[in-house]
Amino acid sequence: MIEYTSNQLLHWNYFIALEKDAEITSRYVEICPENENTYSIEYSKLLMSASSEVDVIMKEICQYFAMNDYNINAYSNCIRIKCASIIDEEYFIKRYSLKCKPFSNWSTQESNPDWWVAYNNVKHHRNINFIEANQKNTLNAVGALLICNIYLLTITSNTTIELALDSIEPKSSFFTLNNKYYYENVRYLSNS
Repeated sequence: MIEYTSNQLLHWNYFIALEKDAEITSRYVEICPENENTYSIEYSKLLMSASSEVDVIMKEICQYFAMNDYNINAYSNCIRIKCASIIDEEYFIKRYSLKCKPFSNWSTQESNPDWWVAYNNVKHHRNINFIEANQKNTLNAVGALLICNIYLLTITSNTTIELALDSIEPKSSFFTLNNKYYYENVRYLSNS
């Protein structure tokens, strides 16, 4: 007999799988400014999967706040009103000294994230927009997915981001958030 001892974190497990795929791409195309515009079928697959999952999680976040319009513009409004700190969240890939704010475009109501625009362009007109399935857009989509996962867990479990990150297994190892969110760093800093 098989026994499961806790709830499965389906969104988190999906992120971990995409994170591992993104990490594997770095073995073939170095993550650096010179390669940001490198595009491929693998980047296309990751961009489509990560962005689609961001859509799913944003819908859940907005449902939690009883906002029932489900498109990127509605998500933007919901986030600005209910959890604006997402806009300023950064993800890091420390191995490559990379940091980015994938939702920074939402600081104004005028534009959606570049990676989201690329996702839609590739999804709807891949024949002419395939070059937008590039390293930069793909990494930003996967980084955005990390942020969305953490915020969904934080919102639905009524906990802090630090505790949310501390409670998730397996740990994200390629994409990370700000060090202040990791309990081990908070504990270390408070003992200094």
